[in-house]
Amino acid sequence: LRADGLDFTANANGSAISPDGWLIYVHHVGGRADYLSARAINPTDPKDKSRNLPGNKHLYRADVRGDTGLILVEGQANAESWRQLGFSSWALCGTALTDYDVIAIRNRKPVTIMFDMDDTGSKRTLDVARAIGPLVMIAPSLIDNLNDMNDWLKRNVTAKDAEAYLKRSTSFVDVLIKLAQDLPPYEIEEHISEIAKMIAVLPDTLQGRYIKRAASILDISQTDIKTRMKQSDATDSNYSFSEIRSGMLTFK
Repeated sequence: LRADGLDFTANANGSAISPDGWLIYVHHVGGRADYLSARAINPTDPKDKSRNLPGNKHLYRADVRGDTGLILVEGQANAESWRQLGFSSWALCGTALTDYDVIAIRNRKPVTIMFDMDDTGSKRTLDVARAIGPLVMIAPSLIDNLNDMNDWLKRNVTAKDAEAYLKRSTSFVDVLIKLAQDLPPYEIEEHISEIAKMIAVLPDTLQGRYIKRAASILDISQTDIKTRMKQSDATDSNYSFSEIRSGMLTFK
Protein backbone atom coordinates (compact mmCIF):
# COMPACT_ATOMS: atom_id res chain seq x y z
CA LEU A 1 0.00 0.00 0.00
CA ARG A 2 0.99 3.60 -0.53
CA ALA A 3 1.14 6.11 2.29
CA ASP A 4 -2.39 7.27 1.38
CA GLY A 5 -3.74 3.74 1.78
CA LEU A 6 -4.20 3.09 -1.95
CA ASP A 7 -2.47 0.23 -3.75
CA PHE A 8 0.30 0.76 -6.32
CA THR A 9 -2.07 0.76 -9.31
CA ALA A 10 -3.12 4.26 -8.21
CA ASN A 11 0.34 5.58 -9.14
CA ALA A 12 0.33 8.25 -11.86
CA ASN A 13 -3.46 8.60 -11.82
CA GLY A 14 -4.02 4.90 -12.43
CA SER A 15 -7.74 4.93 -11.62
CA ALA A 16 -8.40 7.39 -14.44
CA ILE A 17 -6.09 5.55 -16.85
CA SER A 18 -7.99 2.28 -16.37
CA PRO A 19 -11.53 2.92 -15.06
CA ASP A 20 -12.36 -0.80 -15.40
CA GLY A 21 -9.53 -1.77 -13.08
CA TRP A 22 -6.22 -3.60 -13.33
CA LEU A 23 -5.03 -7.18 -13.64
CA ILE A 24 -2.55 -7.92 -10.87
CA TYR A 25 0.23 -10.39 -11.67
CA VAL A 26 2.06 -12.15 -8.87
CA HIS A 27 5.69 -12.88 -9.80
CA HIS A 28 7.11 -16.11 -8.38
CA VAL A 29 10.68 -17.35 -8.04
CA GLY A 30 11.21 -20.83 -6.68
CA GLY A 31 7.63 -21.02 -5.44
CA ARG A 32 7.93 -17.73 -3.54
CA ALA A 33 6.07 -14.53 -4.46
CA ASP A 34 8.66 -11.77 -4.84
CA TYR A 35 7.00 -9.00 -6.85
CA LEU A 36 3.70 -7.60 -8.14
CA SER A 37 2.89 -5.90 -11.43
CA ALA A 38 -0.33 -4.68 -13.01
CA ARG A 39 -1.79 -4.22 -16.48
CA ALA A 40 -4.76 -2.03 -17.34
CA ILE A 41 -7.90 -3.91 -18.37
CA ASN A 42 -9.13 -1.18 -20.75
CA PRO A 43 -6.56 1.65 -20.76
CA THR A 44 -7.67 5.08 -21.93
CA ASP A 45 -4.17 5.55 -23.34
CA PRO A 46 -2.67 2.47 -25.07
CA LYS A 47 0.84 3.74 -24.27
CA ASP A 48 0.07 3.94 -20.54
CA LYS A 49 -1.12 0.51 -19.47
CA SER A 50 1.20 -0.80 -16.76
CA ARG A 51 1.96 -0.13 -13.10
CA ASN A 52 4.82 -1.60 -11.07
CA LEU A 53 6.14 -1.55 -7.54
CA PRO A 54 8.88 0.99 -6.79
CA GLY A 55 12.43 -0.12 -7.66
CA ASN A 56 13.67 -2.43 -10.38
CA LYS A 57 11.15 -4.41 -12.40
CA HIS A 58 11.20 -8.21 -12.24
CA LEU A 59 10.78 -10.96 -14.82
CA TYR A 60 7.42 -12.71 -14.83
CA ARG A 61 7.85 -16.49 -14.79
CA ALA A 62 5.03 -18.69 -16.08
CA ASP A 63 6.57 -22.13 -15.72
CA VAL A 64 5.04 -25.51 -16.54
CA ARG A 65 6.21 -28.35 -14.32
CA GLY A 66 8.47 -30.74 -16.24
CA ASP A 67 9.06 -28.39 -19.20
CA THR A 68 12.80 -27.65 -19.50
CA GLY A 69 12.37 -25.32 -22.48
CA LEU A 70 11.66 -21.62 -22.24
CA ILE A 71 9.96 -19.02 -24.42
CA LEU A 72 10.85 -15.38 -23.78
CA VAL A 73 8.07 -12.86 -24.45
CA GLU A 74 7.42 -9.22 -23.67
CA GLY A 75 4.32 -9.16 -21.47
CA GLN A 76 2.76 -11.22 -18.69
CA ALA A 77 -0.39 -12.09 -20.67
CA ASN A 78 1.71 -13.57 -23.48
CA ALA A 79 3.59 -15.70 -20.97
CA GLU A 80 0.30 -16.97 -19.55
CA SER A 81 -0.99 -17.72 -23.06
CA TRP A 82 2.03 -19.96 -23.64
CA ARG A 83 1.55 -21.63 -20.25
CA GLN A 84 -2.10 -22.30 -21.13
CA LEU A 85 -0.80 -24.33 -24.09
CA GLY A 86 1.65 -26.25 -21.91
CA PHE A 87 4.88 -24.29 -22.52
CA SER A 88 7.03 -22.49 -19.97
CA SER A 89 7.41 -18.80 -20.71
CA TRP A 90 9.03 -15.79 -19.05
CA ALA A 91 8.01 -12.20 -19.74
CA LEU A 92 10.65 -9.49 -19.62
CA CYS A 93 8.09 -6.80 -18.69
CA GLY A 94 10.39 -4.01 -19.80
CA THR A 95 13.26 -5.15 -17.60
CA ALA A 96 16.95 -5.07 -18.41
CA LEU A 97 18.27 -8.60 -17.91
CA THR A 98 20.55 -8.99 -14.90
CA ASP A 99 23.50 -11.40 -14.83
CA TYR A 100 21.38 -13.66 -12.64
CA ASP A 101 18.55 -13.59 -15.20
CA VAL A 102 20.91 -14.48 -18.06
CA ILE A 103 22.40 -17.41 -16.15
CA ALA A 104 18.92 -18.70 -15.26
CA ILE A 105 17.81 -18.43 -18.90
CA ARG A 106 20.91 -20.20 -20.22
CA ASN A 107 20.17 -23.13 -17.92
CA ARG A 108 16.96 -23.86 -19.84
CA LYS A 109 16.85 -25.79 -23.13
CA PRO A 110 15.90 -24.86 -25.72
CA VAL A 111 15.34 -21.11 -25.30
CA THR A 112 13.25 -19.25 -27.88
CA ILE A 113 12.68 -15.50 -28.16
CA MET A 114 9.24 -14.42 -29.35
CA PHE A 115 8.77 -10.69 -28.92
CA ASP A 116 6.04 -8.62 -30.55
CA MET A 117 6.19 -8.55 -34.34
CA ASP A 118 6.96 -4.82 -34.63
CA ASP A 119 10.10 -2.69 -35.04
CA THR A 120 10.65 -2.34 -31.29
CA GLY A 121 10.23 -6.06 -30.75
CA SER A 122 12.66 -6.86 -33.56
CA LYS A 123 15.35 -4.60 -32.13
CA ARG A 124 14.94 -5.98 -28.64
CA THR A 125 15.10 -9.52 -29.99
CA LEU A 126 18.65 -8.85 -31.24
CA ASP A 127 19.68 -7.13 -28.00
CA VAL A 128 18.44 -9.98 -25.80
CA ALA A 129 19.85 -12.66 -28.12
CA ARG A 130 23.29 -11.03 -27.87
CA ALA A 131 23.09 -11.29 -24.08
CA ILE A 132 22.09 -14.97 -24.13
CA GLY A 133 24.29 -16.31 -26.90
CA PRO A 134 24.42 -17.74 -30.44
CA LEU A 135 22.23 -20.80 -29.86
CA VAL A 136 19.16 -19.00 -28.58
CA MET A 137 16.33 -19.59 -31.06
CA ILE A 138 14.46 -16.73 -32.78
CA ALA A 139 10.79 -17.43 -33.47
CA PRO A 140 9.44 -16.74 -36.98
CA SER A 141 6.72 -14.22 -37.80
CA LEU A 142 3.19 -15.29 -37.03
CA ILE A 143 0.59 -15.97 -39.69
CA ASP A 144 -1.96 -13.39 -40.86
CA ASN A 145 0.01 -10.49 -39.38
CA LEU A 146 -0.77 -11.55 -35.83
CA ASN A 147 1.29 -9.60 -33.30
CA ASP A 148 1.75 -12.04 -30.42
CA MET A 149 0.58 -15.25 -28.76
CA ASN A 150 -2.45 -13.52 -27.24
CA ASP A 151 -3.73 -12.76 -30.73
CA TRP A 152 -3.05 -16.32 -31.86
CA LEU A 153 -4.76 -17.84 -28.83
CA LYS A 154 -7.94 -15.98 -29.79
CA ARG A 155 -7.79 -17.90 -33.09
CA ASN A 156 -8.00 -21.19 -31.12
CA VAL A 157 -4.38 -22.21 -31.63
CA THR A 158 -3.59 -25.70 -30.30
CA ALA A 159 -0.52 -27.00 -28.49
CA LYS A 160 0.31 -29.00 -31.62
CA ASP A 161 0.17 -25.81 -33.73
CA ALA A 162 2.43 -24.01 -31.24
CA GLU A 163 4.94 -26.87 -31.21
CA ALA A 164 5.13 -26.89 -35.01
CA TYR A 165 5.62 -23.12 -34.98
CA LEU A 166 8.52 -23.33 -32.50
CA LYS A 167 10.26 -25.92 -34.67
CA ARG A 168 10.51 -23.30 -37.42
CA SER A 169 12.63 -21.06 -35.19
CA THR A 170 16.16 -20.14 -36.28
CA SER A 171 19.30 -19.96 -34.14
CA PHE A 172 20.66 -16.48 -33.49
CA VAL A 173 23.98 -17.20 -35.18
CA ASP A 174 22.08 -18.18 -38.36
CA VAL A 175 20.02 -14.99 -38.11
CA LEU A 176 23.20 -12.91 -37.86
CA ILE A 177 24.68 -14.57 -40.94
CA LYS A 178 21.49 -13.94 -42.93
CA LEU A 179 21.30 -10.31 -41.80
CA ALA A 180 24.87 -9.73 -42.96
CA GLN A 181 23.88 -10.51 -46.55
CA ASP A 182 21.77 -7.35 -46.75
CA LEU A 183 24.09 -4.91 -44.98
CA PRO A 184 25.82 -2.01 -46.78
CA PRO A 185 29.62 -2.25 -47.13
CA TYR A 186 30.33 0.25 -44.33
CA GLU A 187 28.54 -2.00 -41.79
CA ILE A 188 29.64 -5.45 -42.91
CA GLU A 189 33.10 -5.39 -41.31
CA GLU A 190 31.84 -5.03 -37.75
CA HIS A 191 29.06 -7.52 -38.39
CA ILE A 192 31.45 -10.21 -39.62
CA SER A 193 33.55 -9.74 -36.47
CA GLU A 194 30.43 -10.27 -34.35
CA ILE A 195 29.59 -13.45 -36.26
CA ALA A 196 33.14 -14.72 -35.71
CA LYS A 197 32.83 -13.99 -31.99
CA MET A 198 29.59 -15.97 -31.83
CA ILE A 199 31.10 -18.90 -33.72
CA ALA A 200 34.07 -18.90 -31.32
CA VAL A 201 31.84 -19.77 -28.35
CA LEU A 202 30.02 -22.59 -30.11
CA PRO A 203 30.94 -26.15 -29.14
CA ASP A 204 33.72 -27.69 -31.25
CA THR A 205 31.23 -29.95 -33.02
CA LEU A 206 29.43 -26.92 -34.47
CA GLN A 207 32.28 -24.49 -35.11
CA GLY A 208 33.49 -26.07 -38.35
CA ARG A 209 29.98 -26.14 -39.79
CA TYR A 210 29.37 -22.45 -39.09
CA ILE A 211 32.79 -21.34 -40.28
CA LYS A 212 32.04 -22.96 -43.65
CA ARG A 213 28.48 -21.59 -43.74
CA ALA A 214 29.48 -18.02 -42.92
CA ALA A 215 32.38 -18.08 -45.39
CA SER A 216 30.16 -19.37 -48.20
CA ILE A 217 27.22 -17.01 -47.61
CA LEU A 218 29.31 -13.88 -46.97
CA ASP A 219 31.88 -14.67 -49.67
CA ILE A 220 34.89 -14.44 -47.36
CA SER A 221 37.61 -16.93 -46.58
CA GLN A 222 37.43 -19.42 -43.73
CA THR A 223 40.89 -18.20 -42.71
CA ASP A 224 39.51 -14.68 -42.24
CA ILE A 225 36.79 -15.96 -39.92
CA LYS A 226 39.23 -18.08 -37.92
CA THR A 227 41.56 -15.11 -37.52
CA ARG A 228 38.72 -12.97 -36.21
CA MET A 229 37.73 -15.76 -33.82
CA LYS A 230 41.22 -15.78 -32.33
CA GLN A 231 41.23 -12.00 -32.02
CA SER A 232 37.93 -11.89 -30.15
CA ASP A 233 37.58 -12.22 -26.40
CA ALA A 234 34.76 -14.68 -26.85
CA THR A 235 36.86 -17.70 -25.90
CA ASP A 236 36.89 -16.37 -22.33
CA SER A 237 33.08 -16.31 -22.24
CA ASN A 238 31.10 -18.34 -19.75
CA TYR A 239 28.60 -19.51 -22.38
CA SER A 240 27.66 -23.17 -22.01
CA PHE A 241 26.31 -24.92 -25.10
CA SER A 242 25.79 -28.44 -26.30
CA GLU A 243 24.16 -30.35 -29.11
CA ILE A 244 21.35 -30.31 -31.64
CA ARG A 245 18.35 -32.13 -30.18
CA SER A 246 15.10 -32.90 -32.01
CA GLY A 247 16.16 -30.62 -34.82
CA MET A 248 16.81 -27.65 -32.51
CA LEU A 249 20.03 -26.20 -31.12
CA THR A 250 19.90 -26.51 -27.34
CA PHE A 251 21.85 -25.42 -24.29
CA LYS A 252 23.67 -27.82 -22.02
